[in-house]
Amino acid sequence: MTAIDGAVPEKRQVRSAFARAAAHYDRYADLQRRTGEALLARLGCYENRGDLVLPTQEPAGGAFLMPSPQPSPAGRGGLAAAPPAGSWAPFGADTALESLPLGQICREQIWIYPEGGGQDSPPSEGRGEGNVQVRVLVDVGCGTGFFLPKLAEKFPDAVPLALDLTEAMLYQAGNRLPRGCCVCADAEALPLADGCADLLYSNLVLQWCATLERPLREFARVLRGGGVAAFSLFGVDTLQELRLAWREVDAYPRVNDFIAVDALLRQVRAAGLTVVDVQQCRELSTYASVRELMRELKGLGAHNVLGARPRHLTGKSALARMESAYVRQMGGGPIRATYETIGIVVRKP
Repeated sequence: MTAIDGAVPEKRQVRSAFARAAAHYDRYADLQRRTGEALLARLGCYENRGDLVLPTQEPAGGAFLMPSPQPSPAGRGGLAAAPPAGSWAPFGADTALESLPLGQICREQIWIYPEGGGQDSPPSEGRGEGNVQVRVLVDVGCGTGFFLPKLAEKFPDAVPLALDLTEAMLYQAGNRLPRGCCVCADAEALPLADGCADLLYSNLVLQWCATLERPLREFARVLRGGGVAAFSLFGVDTLQELRLAWREVDAYPRVNDFIAVDALLRQVRAAGLTVVDVQQCRELSTYASVRELMRELKGLGAHNVLGARPRHLTGKSALARMESAYVRQMGGGPIRATYETIGIVVRKP
């Protein structure tokens, strides 16, 4: 995410917001699921051996513009806000992890929650310029783990790592992880060895980072040569109606600022990654009221995680003024909210 007018998320607030949202996140995550499915489809075609086939040339013009599920069942024991005591252990402390090639993946002691067996083979060096044999994949910012079974199914030979900033999200993800393990870590400082991963997948996560430069450089570092990262994030027009409504109340940056496609492509290339494909989508969602929109954002953990927000000024009076401004914007019609998403596939040369 870009920092515009001081609109930078504070890490502690991001962690806290998504931890609170973990137990009911899937109830509100329709857009996240649609975006993630589209991102998964951009990875091309798959073979039984888990090979990922991609074009080897960067698309002409730098971008392709494209026009614009059901909740998973509850995991074992229902939904919980945090793992039970004793279920987490430092890397290396559990013999069940010996079947995973984590010695070749993790570069420092991290907290993990093991799920199932995994593979005992090291990451492949790949076969050919256009193919990537996926042996180690990482879902960066996996949330409740909705896409973990899909990734594991498409890449049956791969060791999947589910990585998220919050333990509460990882506890939900553990219910869905068929093999591999969960890693509690920050996308801006991945506790992974250089060149260890074949595929990084990240769905609507990186906009919550303080700067986009840090996770992109981390992606470039942990990918092996020829490895691929597929990620999505919110674009600049996301929640533009809410942003305009708040501006009628005061000048504080109460809605996060998101990145434009051209700026994203510049940062990707500056990190040493090659653009393979870009997809840009805009959706217009409707709501019965502004309060319904705000409840959805809160349920997703996405309701104002700005460090600069004026906590003492976001009272009932300010909210009422914002709601009135929003309704005026709509001209008597239904409450609408724009979501712009950018999906991008990149390769490490």
